[in-house]
This record gives sequence, structure tokens and C-alpha cells, in this order.
Amino acid sequence: MQSLAHYRQKISEKGIAEIIAGRWRWYKIALQMDNWVIGRLVEIAGNTVTIDGIKLSVDNPLVSTRHKSTLYFGIYEVGEHKLSQQHIDRTLPTVEIGGSIGGIACANKSHSLKAGSARRR
Repeated sequence: MQSLAHYRQKISEKGIAEIIAGRWRWYKIALQMDNWVIGRLVEIAGNTVTIDGIKLSVDNPLVSTRHKSTLYFGIYEVGEHKLSQQHIDRTLPTVEIGGSIGGIACANKSHSLKAGSARRR
């Protein structure tokens, strides 16, 4: 257990508001990642999740109940999703190598279709 001086120093460095905000972020992520209860609710609600406006089926035994909560909250492959939005030419076909369920490839395809229909107008 840390000494009282340690906690006083942390409060003076960060302030109480920042410490509480940091704890809140930690608990929020802990609730969202691999939460069996949320994953079970996804299964009961139809075993689908929406990623970037695309409804994906997660009704597969290879997608664990706990993992479905991570997909549901949209925190799965966040980095890959941001990179694909910034750097992939959406007018070209996308092949996702080693894709888990192909959500990023589907999102890229959806955006390329939307971009194509906007260009044809």
C-alpha cells in the first residue's frame, strides 16, 4: 500500500479532477472490453453489431461472447479503422489480409460505394 505522501503528491501533480477522470476512463474501458454480460445481451438482441453504419452478424462460434461486447462498443480494431479511413483509397477494392470478421473491409467497401454513388450524381 502506498503512503499518504504518495497520494498527496499525485493530487498536487494532477489535481483531483484529473485523477477522477482517469479512473472513470479506466472503468469505462474495463466495462466495455470482453464483458460477458454485454456480449450475452448482444446475442439475445440478434447477434449483430453495427460498425461504422454497417450491420455485421457475429453469430459464429469463433466469435466469443466476451468479444462481442468489444465489437458492440466499437473499440475493436480502432487503430486499424482510423488508419483505413485516412490512408486507403476508397475507390479501389480492399482485401483484408488476416481479417477477423472483415469489419474494416466491409466499412471500406461501404464508403467506396457511397463515394461512387455521390460521384455519379
